[in-house]
Amino acid sequence: MYRPSVSALFFICSAVISAFVIFGDDSLERLKALKLDLILQQQANQAQEERVKALKKEVELMKSSKRYVEKVAREKLLLSKEGELLFLFE
Repeated sequence: MYRPSVSALFFICSAVISAFVIFGDDSLERLKALKLDLILQQQANQAQEERVKALKKEVELMKSSKRYVEKVAREKLLLSKEGELLFLFE
């Protein structure tokens, strides 16, 4: 009578479990969806890193240039010097 060895049983069990993991419960489709999510998240991260870099550059400009601070105050905050009149055109 043939009696399978422990290693043969282990191999068969591993093959069955692997097949279930790979092909069961839409695992391949889920893997593809997760890879797509990863790519999209990496792109979003790259965009945020570029934004952070631009903001750091702007902070350095504001620290080093009073003219730049004045320009931003005038253009974005609509501030003016004392005695100036501000005209807005649309």
